[in-house]
Amino acid sequence: MGRPGFGTPRGGGRGGGGRGGGGGRDSGSLGFSGGGGFKRDSGGGRGGSFRGGDRGGRGGGRGFGGRGGGDRGGRGGGGDRGGRGGGFGGRGGGRGRGGGRGGGGRGPNRDVCNDLPNIVEPYIRGLRRGEAQAYPNDVLNMLKDPELEGVNNDVIISLLQYISTQRPGAVLVFLPGWDTINSLHRTLCQSKFFNSSRFQIIPLHSMLPTVSQKAIFNTPPEGVRKIVLATNIAETSITIDDIVYVVDCGKTKMNNFDVKNNIATLKPEWISLANARQRRGRAGRVQEGVCYHLYSRAREQTFQDYPLPEIQRTRLDEVVLKAKMLQLGKIAPFLQKLLDPPDEASVHLSLKLLRLIDALDDDEHLTPLGYHLAKLPLDPQIGKMLLMASIFSCVDPVFTVAASLGFKDAFYTPMNMEKEVDKQKTILAQGATSDYTVLINAMKGWETALEQGYSHDYCRENFLTNNTLLLLRDMKDQFSRHLHDMKFIGSNNPKAEQANLNSHNTALVNAIIASGLYPNVGVIKRTRWNNKMNKHFSSITTPDDGKVCIHPKSVNSNQPSFDSPFLMYYMKLKGTGAINLHDTSSVYPLPLIFFAHDMKSHMVTKDTEKNRAFVKHRHGFKDNKPKEIITVRDCLSFECKPSTAKLIKELRTRLNMLLAHKLSHPGTTEWGDPNEGNILLAMIELITNEDKRNQGDDYSDEEDNDYVNNI
Repeated sequence: MGRPGFGTPRGGGRGGGGRGGGGGRDSGSLGFSGGGGFKRDSGGGRGGSFRGGDRGGRGGGRGFGGRGGGDRGGRGGGGDRGGRGGGFGGRGGGRGRGGGRGGGGRGPNRDVCNDLPNIVEPYIRGLRRGEAQAYPNDVLNMLKDPELEGVNNDVIISLLQYISTQRPGAVLVFLPGWDTINSLHRTLCQSKFFNSSRFQIIPLHSMLPTVSQKAIFNTPPEGVRKIVLATNIAETSITIDDIVYVVDCGKTKMNNFDVKNNIATLKPEWISLANARQRRGRAGRVQEGVCYHLYSRAREQTFQDYPLPEIQRTRLDEVVLKAKMLQLGKIAPFLQKLLDPPDEASVHLSLKLLRLIDALDDDEHLTPLGYHLAKLPLDPQIGKMLLMASIFSCVDPVFTVAASLGFKDAFYTPMNMEKEVDKQKTILAQGATSDYTVLINAMKGWETALEQGYSHDYCRENFLTNNTLLLLRDMKDQFSRHLHDMKFIGSNNPKAEQANLNSHNTALVNAIIASGLYPNVGVIKRTRWNNKMNKHFSSITTPDDGKVCIHPKSVNSNQPSFDSPFLMYYMKLKGTGAINLHDTSSVYPLPLIFFAHDMKSHMVTKDTEKNRAFVKHRHGFKDNKPKEIITVRDCLSFECKPSTAKLIKELRTRLNMLLAHKLSHPGTTEWGDPNEGNILLAMIELITNEDKRNQGDDYSDEEDNDYVNNI
């Protein structure tokens, strides 16, 4: 299998093809050369597939060396520059030689950067020195255009039209993510050329239903060409037997962690050389094939050898907690001994979070809570949610949320049916401003449907994946077994009556979820109607990030008003634009106060200068009587009467003592105990009454940047 490169949409190139290539002068207006990258790159040797694709093709000739494909690979060209090591030359594929006269080995491993002119200029100079200068200057200058490096639907469509003139075979197009798949799919389906009588266009993404994804393995009717639009899920996870052509845009979306800004990111980025090999290998798995890489060989020189190790691109909370169980001393020096050590700043961020949720003390020692969290196969925040649910006897609904956050929610979104999915989620929310209520009600409805034999109809009506729901149910059973073994609940059945005495109390369930998600809290400043977007738009800030947005898939993304000025969330992700909160739920002040790690308070009067960070006296002082400000996270503040503050502080102190005892001496909650039961019941009553009292209030039009809640 040869490694066709990317020409330009302006004209066919002379150097294309050879026997297995395609392109060249015969390719019409497209200009994709067959065997080696740009026209001079291929040199006109036997690019493409050579005798069935087993031995690959010889790039080469004069100019820049080509790159062989297939099992044994090809030889780097022998002319001016030779193989990969000599500059922008070819690279042997498989077991082939990467050398050529220009020197063997791999070229410089430069970091991927956006300095496109500096990357491309040396390559362009080399092309201009090649024989007969096959490319006009305006074509070469186009290589400096950053838009050329984006995912260009017009280029992909032109290439697909060209492929349609070649021998039969399915096409696999690698795209970065859902947005680009959706865009290209819509464009292709609206095109008269790609009508359903000649083409079968199938998107492949985790957001789509399983039934749709299975269609990629079906053989299309005679005379119909299958085109699969996929993300990197198709690199290694699956093999589609009839794929003959691969189109690789060279981009992927990877979950990374921005240590500097303490936020997870999901942005399009260039793939690694290992990814490129995997994508090339998808073509011709059972027959010879062709791969088109839609990026220049100059850009390829910037690719890393392999993707960044996961430990260097994700949060380390769970890793740190598990390592602390081994009693290895300070964690940062230990992790620096790894083959691929993480950024020390990332380690310190995880330590900070684990202290905030009371899993570690100031000396990095495990607390009783941290000890139990380390034994759970979960993110520490989700694990804390489970432990609190077992203590407060609201296991089943909280386990549903924990399973969904820890794995995935069961909703899928068919192409061009986003509004229908949003409508169904709103129905499942039953008036609540909470994505977690949607998850809980969806699971409840499915369990009822499963018992009565119409689960598949229920899933279809509510855009749910039955297999995912089955996995979530299994996860809930696993959680129950863990907590039963740890002696926090008396049964390994998440539906057990004793473990669900308070599962009907939605205010408490919401508070327990908040206890796990803390310190993930946002403040709603205002909600306004946006004429351009034709929807409500909420202005939200977080202490760490400033302004953030609610992701469109959240039930709160078009919420006109909120009963509380605070939102909790689990997934916060930065894409190419704004920071998005993917799952959100309103939360009242008391859960934040009761379950926060640090709480401070001070007295104020009308004339007291107050800290204005996230603070606003909403109704003003009617008199000069002293009030008390309770502050958590040093920035979220709540105003109340001194008598109320005294009650809250006393109850919080007793709760902390109770939790410390329960975590040190695990056992089921004794609701009849005058100490244990009374403390928990008093908390539940306060939380429930606060929920009832605040329902109907509207905190969605606060003009000021700050806010204080009157308790």
